[in-house]
Amino acid sequence: MKRPVWLLLLVAALALATTLLVSGCNEAKALNVNEVGSDPAAYSGTITVVGVIKAFSQADASVIGIMDLKELQCTTPNCNKLLLPVKYQGPRPAVGDEVQITGSFTQVQGGYLFVANELKVVRQHQIGG
Repeated sequence: MKRPVWLLLLVAALALATTLLVSGCNEAKALNVNEVGSDPAAYSGTITVVGVIKAFSQADASVIGIMDLKELQCTTPNCNKLLLPVKYQGPRPAVGDEVQITGSFTQVQGGYLFVANELKVVRQHQIGG
C-alpha cells in the first residue's frame, strides 16, 4: 500500500518537532552568583553561573571574583557585594565583563572555589572602581 507524500512529510515534521522540544528541555537554567554563593555546598556536578567580573586575585592570576548582576544597581560605597571566586585557565576577561561560566564547585581550605570549564563573555558593563 502506497502512502501519500503529505502523510510522510507530516510524520517527519512531527518527529523533528518532538526531538527539538525534548532536547530543549534538557538545557539547564543559568544560576546567579547570589543563589550559589550563599550555599555552594548545595550544588554538585556541573552548573552554569552568570555574573560580572569585579576583581582578580593578587595571589593567583587564574582566580577571578564575580559578583551578581543585581549588584550593578548598588552604587553606594558601603554595598556588601558577594564575590564568587572562580578559577579559569583561559584568556583573562576584563573587569565589567558579564560572563556565563560553566563548571563545578570544589572544596578548598577556607571554603569553596568554582572551577570553570568554559567562560563566555556576554556583554560589557561600565563599573566604577
